[in-house]
Amino acid sequence: MRALRRILLLFCVLAILLSSFTSCTGIFLLSTALLQKTEQIPEQKTEIPANEKLAYTLNDSDRKSFFTCLDELENLLLEKRSSDEKKISEANERLEDSYYHIATQTELAYIYHCLNQADAGKSQAYLYARTMRSDVYDAYQTFCKKLDASDAPGKSVFFADWSEEDFEEMRGYSEEHTALTNANDRIEVEYRALSQAERTEKAPELYLQIIRNNNRLAELYGYENYADYAYEKIYGRDYTPDDACQIHYYVKTILLPACQSALAKFQAKDSELNTEERWVVRALLKGEYDGAWELMSGYFSSFPAKEERDLRSLFDSENHFMTNSQSADAGAFTTYLYEYEQPVCYFGPGYHDGYTVIHELGHYFSALSSKDEFRLDVAETQSQANEWLFTAYLQNANVSRALAETILYYQLRSALQTIVLASLIDEFEQSIYQNPPESAEEIDLRMKAVCESYGGIEWFKKQFADPMLYWRSVVLENPCYYISYAFSMLVSISFYELAANDYAAAQSAYIDLAALQLEEGTTYCQWLEIQTMDTPFEESYYQTIAALAA
Repeated sequence: MRALRRILLLFCVLAILLSSFTSCTGIFLLSTALLQKTEQIPEQKTEIPANEKLAYTLNDSDRKSFFTCLDELENLLLEKRSSDEKKISEANERLEDSYYHIATQTELAYIYHCLNQADAGKSQAYLYARTMRSDVYDAYQTFCKKLDASDAPGKSVFFADWSEEDFEEMRGYSEEHTALTNANDRIEVEYRALSQAERTEKAPELYLQIIRNNNRLAELYGYENYADYAYEKIYGRDYTPDDACQIHYYVKTILLPACQSALAKFQAKDSELNTEERWVVRALLKGEYDGAWELMSGYFSSFPAKEERDLRSLFDSENHFMTNSQSADAGAFTTYLYEYEQPVCYFGPGYHDGYTVIHELGHYFSALSSKDEFRLDVAETQSQANEWLFTAYLQNANVSRALAETILYYQLRSALQTIVLASLIDEFEQSIYQNPPESAEEIDLRMKAVCESYGGIEWFKKQFADPMLYWRSVVLENPCYYISYAFSMLVSISFYELAANDYAAAQSAYIDLAALQLEEGTTYCQWLEIQTMDTPFEESYYQTIAALAA
């Protein structure tokens, strides 16, 4: 019975993860009707893409089917008071199948919305699907609470494999949870409709609403603030916001000084490249990946036969969406369609380069390889480690030393930038949620204060990005998400170090990581220790990375 619980919670997480770390926020137009109450959103027309298996077909009959299955289960347990394990299991499986369909259709609705954000109908379809998913989540939680409070003889069968954490989640749930989630959905749609210029002015007011809603969500589950809640419940981290402060400290004292050195090395090596090599670099870093296909294909061929087939399967048309349309979302992401037991990747305009494909391929490959419960730090390590293993492969591929080292130092500079930006945003968000601002103006002041320990706002702007624009681009849709990029990048770089000495061993370790299924009760940090790998709370990680850049 626990399977549906896991999937319900997983899709709440995936809804947050759909925008990638490197993506720019797209722009689309919405009528004011879309910002009204979500229950007023009408049913949408079916859209059939070239691949009919991945068609968006959600309609009111799917909602009806779910509630029919739920009524059947409720009648069996509460009216007929059955304790027949077979009947209860079969009724629950039908309910799960119905939910898998709605959840999968919601992911497809988001993909088609991303493919054409100028189409208000697709935006409306996405809100329609999100609302339906929230409705069935609410109904399922309500049923579970009703059964839990009853003396029904079959409830011990239904709850047989629930953990204490499952019960805690269910018993703490209320309709207010769904109301707050739907309110955040509407704010997100309003935010995404803004132009970049409009976000400068309006994002702070929208963020204030998100902060209040998220802290109230945390309060419903007994947490002091949303940062504490998100770390544990949303992302399944085995470290706390207080623990992350150690990461902030090492980033500021050890890695910040290394960033300029890595950039200088990249620029020096880049100047040695010939014209043909520059085209390869462009294809890998900011162009179209097919310009570096020979290198990527060679990397895939270095894997054992089964893993090579899995890696190459991403490029089958039914497993990815790739567009250059200017009305599409500029970003890349991977999601999982549970109804089809299939991961799919999205690549928007400007995100077709080799390293973006390699990154998403890490998510895709791990989704094919592992059936473990979703853990964000594990997922991001699986994708970023693929980047570093590919970088190590290039060091011994049939390319010039200048080309191999140009890619290495670019990747190192990019990694440092990722870690620094993620640390900055996490420190900012901790401040925001632990001590909520009273006004929109106070939000910018808070960011300025955090920037002081990262070299000051003007220096940071010159080295990385404008923090005032950056927070407006990431924190509304991805609250308390970004520290995972720093955590996982720090771990991922160790795969490059291992590969530099023994590529076959590093590749084997990566295959094991992609298929990772943590034993019950084993945390990710504990797994790292079992693998004799340091955790990102050890100073040695930072010193090693700084030495690579030196």
